[in-house]
Amino acid sequence: TTTLSVADGELPAGGLAPNESVTIDIFLTLNSPLLPPGTVIDNYAEISAALDDTGDAQQDVDSAYDDDPADDDLTSDNNTSGNGNIPGEDDDDHDVASVTIQSFDLALMKLLAADQPSVVRPGDTLHYRIRVINQGMIAADNIGVIDYLPLDGSLYYEGGIMGNDDAGWDGTSGDPVRTLSVANGDLPGGGLAPGDSVEVSIYLTLANPLAAGATVDNFAEITAATDENGDPQDDYDSTPDDTNDDVLTQDNEVSGNGNDGEDEDDHDIATVEILPFDVALIKELAAGQSDVVAPGDTVRYTITVFNQGGIPADNIEITDYVPADMTFEAGAGDGTDSNMSLGWTIGGSGYPVTTLSVADGELPAGGLLPNESVTIDLFLTLNNPLPAGAEVANYAEISDATDENGDVQTDDDSLLDDDPTDDDLTSDNNTNGDGTIPGEDDDDHDVAVITTATFDLALIKELAAGQDASVEPGDTVRYTITVINQGDIAADAIEVTDYVPAEMMFEAGAGDGMDDNTSLGWTIGGSGYPVTTLSVADGELP
Repeated sequence: TTTLSVADGELPAGGLAPNESVTIDIFLTLNSPLLPPGTVIDNYAEISAALDDTGDAQQDVDSAYDDDPADDDLTSDNNTSGNGNIPGEDDDDHDVASVTIQSFDLALMKLLAADQPSVVRPGDTLHYRIRVINQGMIAADNIGVIDYLPLDGSLYYEGGIMGNDDAGWDGTSGDPVRTLSVANGDLPGGGLAPGDSVEVSIYLTLANPLAAGATVDNFAEITAATDENGDPQDDYDSTPDDTNDDVLTQDNEVSGNGNDGEDEDDHDIATVEILPFDVALIKELAAGQSDVVAPGDTVRYTITVFNQGGIPADNIEITDYVPADMTFEAGAGDGTDSNMSLGWTIGGSGYPVTTLSVADGELPAGGLLPNESVTIDLFLTLNNPLPAGAEVANYAEISDATDENGDVQTDDDSLLDDDPTDDDLTSDNNTNGDGTIPGEDDDDHDVAVITTATFDLALIKELAAGQDASVEPGDTVRYTITVINQGDIAADAIEVTDYVPAEMMFEAGAGDGMDDNTSLGWTIGGSGYPVTTLSVADGELP
């Protein structure tokens, strides 16, 4: 209540004269939060007492002054012509002023930034944008936002990434939170005005490894807000909180009414899909390399690595499982290339390894791109001696790899390692197998097989052409010895021994006048028998 008087200066000397008026203001504060938008709040006032200019009490001609809010009729607002003494008419010493509650309504959209692909790789740092929209009629300030990290650990927050802690995010209590305010400079003076929106970034890092083709969902929500005066407000159609239990019916939906079981528009999702990392290997004999090899020979292999996935590959380590019947020699090669020049060394596993990388020039800038391949050769020496016709299998495997950023990746369908015992091989040069399924071919692992060549010489001894089989004692007999190569390996330095019978003798000068034993290379060997050696060096062999 208040009393307007001459004494207190609210009325002029002599009091409020007939046909004059006076005004007085009052300030009332709406409870906050209060009622749903559109609610009408009526506020009544009444003259409860008055005196004339001499201080005598007077009775109003058409109203009853009192402080009872229940005994006055109101038929129309601002009506001063009613007679309250007549039942049903407006009491003109009593009136109303009404206000209508405005809506406080914020909505949120979680988006991938314009520079952020929706298909990503394990270990990537993802750039999200969170957009807060003022859909109500009241300016907003102190808007709390929470980002819900997936419970499976597929995303995690790193405060040191630029745009996280330094921008106002705080992840010390688990899910990162941030308050957008005028004071912090996130909102303009006067707060986020009706119809306006504000966007902020957050950077989250994908775990590694993650299954290829998997989707990773990330939610965000408004947790609280005030009006521009700092008074807490109730959202018209959502329940801001820090529990990820809101109804989501559609991504980026900001027209739902969560209070009616519809999509809560202060809460939203952004989804990414994991790209596959998939490298495969085949091992073959190099072009021009026979699959039949003589013991002691050097065998050239070609190893081809394919990128079958969606992520560029770098630092591709290859391990060759040298079999017991072969030897790795650093200097082995073809005169142009050698194991050493090709980058092969003995690794920690005891097997030869090489790493194909952008840094060393084996891979192009950006790494081995999806659907591309690269080759590397290897030289191994076949042990000598070995049984003829033996098969010698040589396996190789991709033992490690990263993406083009140097992040170690997990292959989609193979286990990259340097263990020669844990891979299945169902068919040679197969790059379609899924080694994660028992019994299927591991496509990061392959074999090349050679067969040891046969060394097979045969000999026939005949009387020379024109030599009569009937001879007289003292005659010289001419024989022709034929050596036949029945194997796969060229022969040289073929030593032939003649077992001279007791009835015959060997004479170095014996011959036919053109050829003799000496000119044909025959000498007495250590066994006491005549021997000769047929060789390329001496011209007997081509």
